[in-house]
Amino acid sequence: MLFLWAFFCPFSLYADVIYLKNGRTLEGIIIEETEGKITLDLGFGTIIVKREGVKRIERATGQEEQSLQDKWKKEYFDSERFTPPRLKGLVSELNILSSKRDEAVRAESEIYQMERQNRKSTERIAQKKKELVEKNALLAQASPEENVQHYNELVTSINKLSAELVLLHDELIENRRKREETLRSVSGYFQSLSEFSDRMKRKRAELEKKGLSQEEDLFFLRVEERMREYRDEFHQNAISCENVSGRHVIVTAFINKQIKGSFLVDTGATVVTLSEKMALDLHLDLDGIEPVFVTLADGKNVPAKPVLLKSVQVGEARAENVQAVVLGQHLDGQIDGLLGMSFLRHFLVQISSKEGKLFLYSFDPEKRASD
Repeated sequence: MLFLWAFFCPFSLYADVIYLKNGRTLEGIIIEETEGKITLDLGFGTIIVKREGVKRIERATGQEEQSLQDKWKKEYFDSERFTPPRLKGLVSELNILSSKRDEAVRAESEIYQMERQNRKSTERIAQKKKELVEKNALLAQASPEENVQHYNELVTSINKLSAELVLLHDELIENRRKREETLRSVSGYFQSLSEFSDRMKRKRAELEKKGLSQEEDLFFLRVEERMREYRDEFHQNAISCENVSGRHVIVTAFINKQIKGSFLVDTGATVVTLSEKMALDLHLDLDGIEPVFVTLADGKNVPAKPVLLKSVQVGEARAENVQAVVLGQHLDGQIDGLLGMSFLRHFLVQISSKEGKLFLYSFDPEKRASD
């Protein structure tokens, strides 16, 4: 029971309306009155109003109160009060799903902020690396014998830049780790949404065999309407695959808005991998880049050069500032690279061998709210 001084509601022709002395109004159904208080049913709960704060009351007729009850059944169908007895369990699951959806919405907002921070960190790292190259070039030409102060200033500046780069890299890694954790909230909700939809269909089929009441039929219709709203918050990108073999598919990817290539979808690869030919076609400058070692599917550790791609697009699904590596002669000649998690982590991924398609889902609750 809620204890409130005032709760503002728009005027309704169906409800008892309590006009308060502070100028606000309450609407609902009066279920109890005493000398000092009035208990008002709001549909989703009750409130107690002190009579000393009431200016006047307009009372609804019995027929009007029934109309309001019917309205509440539609509006608050997911509350235990208005749920058909045989569907109490299902409505509990629906409310859990709605809570997961709220968590996913909060997570999506956090992911957006993390992406902005990651872009800023990436830009700062690129700038600091450029400054470091310039300072090292100056240091190579400097002589401590000729100008020891200038030489020491360069060394100090290089050490400071190196330390800043370490901190920025650590910050970027930590943000990406947090992003992965947060993204699991969205993917968990997506899975729960699919599972609940399946359970709801099975429950309806079960009750139809026993005889479905009109009240239960209306409940299922309202739940399905809610499910449609939830599903509409996910934007589906369906991409036709060039080749499907088990769980492995090859798709066309558009890199840096310049070059299209064939990429093997590899959820086991940490980053997007490019062939040397693709890197050459993209005019990527690999000079001076220190190689890193990556592990191939056969367990071999091979050198690769890390790069940052401006964009990767598959179908309508697009991600910016995507980490990648350029690999030597270790890729299958039929493909231009591997589509790894540095791109795929931006989406919920499903592969349908039967349909020969890759499905990439993006969660955008704000888009549905603006439609």
